[in-house]
Amino acid sequence: MNAGRNSEIGKKVAQLYRCIVKRHVQQAAILIEELDVCFKELLHDDKMVAYYNLVCFRYQMMLEQLQEPYKLEALVDHLQSDFLLNYYYYFFSGQYAFYKVRNKLTETDRKRLPGEGRYE
Repeated sequence: MNAGRNSEIGKKVAQLYRCIVKRHVQQAAILIEELDVCFKELLHDDKMVAYYNLVCFRYQMMLEQLQEPYKLEALVDHLQSDFLLNYYYYFFSGQYAFYKVRNKLTETDRKRLPGEGRYE
């Protein structure tokens, strides 16, 4: 795989992340489809695959289709020397923890609402 192709794909992943931050769901979905095809070719580039998987995790957070991030931990563990990957991992993990707490609080508040049969 040549460096030019990696650079091009890296720019697309960065563009995907910008779409996620701006919550441009449709544009992000299009980029995910394009990048899924590209990443079938890049399985041997660990750093690029890790970067893509981290951004995909953030995409799932945006869509609220989350799964536990255990796969990310295994992927990033062997890439400790890359500052940017570590930054994204801890940043997204923090967002995930916040998301879980917020949902738990919402469920607790919902149980106290009148008309739900739980508040008397």
